[in-house]
Amino acid sequence: MGVFDWIAVVSYAATIFALIVGVFSAYNGRRTRSDIGKLIQETTGCTQELIRESSARAQEMIREISARTQELMRESSARTQEMIRESSARTQELILESSTHNRELIQTTHARTSDILERMDQRLEAQQSLLATMGQRLNGLGSILERQELLLERLAARQDDIFNLFRQTRS
Repeated sequence: MGVFDWIAVVSYAATIFALIVGVFSAYNGRRTRSDIGKLIQETTGCTQELIRESSARAQEMIREISARTQELMRESSARTQEMIRESSARTQELILESSTHNRELIQTTHARTSDILERMDQRLEAQQSLLATMGQRLNGLGSILERQELLLERLAARQDDIFNLFRQTRS
């Protein structure tokens, strides 16, 4: 066998080898795609089942949370209403106490003010009486002053007469 024969054998062998590898790789690719397709289908099914289970659990949790929230809101509302009633009752008590206290203060203030006004009226009457007495005395003093003024004028006129006489006697 010559070199060309060997080359021909090797090339036939390589061609057969390539043909075998090609056929098996095509089969292997189809098999791989088939396995991957089945795996994707299984994964999709499992994922959908997990989603359904998770959704069911989430809806159950939402129902439980909603029920608990409503229960807490009812309790809170009842407590709030009770606190409002207590606060309202206490506020009414405080208003009543304040009203009573204010009435007492007003009555006390009124009594004191009346006493003060009565004393002021008495003092005013005393002052008016004093002023009337002082007015009478001033009138009396006025007439005394008028008489003294007349007397002084007469005395001055007599002194002028005496002085004029005295001057006449000296001259």
